[in-house]
Amino acid sequence: PQLSVDYLRTQDFAMRPLQWLKLISRNRGTVSVAPPFGYNLCLRRCSDKDLAELDLRSWRVAGVGAEPVPFEALTQFAERFAATGFATGTFMPCFGLAESTLAVSFADATKGLRADVIDRDVLEHDGKAVPPTPHTRAVSTFVNCGAALPGHRLEIRNAQGEVLGEREVGQISGYFRDPDSQLQASQWLDTGDLGYLFEGDLHVTGRKKDLIIIRGRNIWPQDIEHVAEGEPDVRPGDAIAFVTERGDEP
Repeated sequence: PQLSVDYLRTQDFAMRPLQWLKLISRNRGTVSVAPPFGYNLCLRRCSDKDLAELDLRSWRVAGVGAEPVPFEALTQFAERFAATGFATGTFMPCFGLAESTLAVSFADATKGLRADVIDRDVLEHDGKAVPPTPHTRAVSTFVNCGAALPGHRLEIRNAQGEVLGEREVGQISGYFRDPDSQLQASQWLDTGDLGYLFEGDLHVTGRKKDLIIIRGRNIWPQDIEHVAEGEPDVRPGDAIAFVTERGDEP
């Protein structure tokens, strides 16, 4: 059957992000995808009056990807727009990259938004994503981005190219329908992203180049940014953590 597609220019979305939700509401859109910052912009710009004019009950699949998916921000979006008929189960986290044109994995559409809560100290010191214990001091939450699509293959590898086991954090690598290259680990595509597999599903932890390493401790910048955004004068999305060098001291 014939399907209609509504196109919203990037510039128009940046200026008036609620146009996106208004298009879905007016034209009864069913599938639409955006990076996390798109949902965050709508969350920040939507007034009670705007909310009362939206009807998002037709929205079946709200894809989200292109950067690490923040569980808390999506939960806040779902809570804010629940009055419009939007449900948390509508979210479909995914992982993709231009080299794969475009998707690599999608979360199970029947299970909605799922996340894995892990011990942050073990992650930072040992590079492993293990569940918290009664002695855990801090946790991190990573969204389930699903299993590799048919015909695709994902593996997590360390800096030496060795395949890692479940819940071991490393470089996300893969190939699409290329058996010869799959036999040669050095030819696997390094996506530049870090993550881990658990029960076959991918959990993206961040970008390799963004990782902050201090005295052997792996620190995810989003954890620092989350703390900073908890301050009264800092809005969500307005903090960024990075390393600078002054002389010999980072």
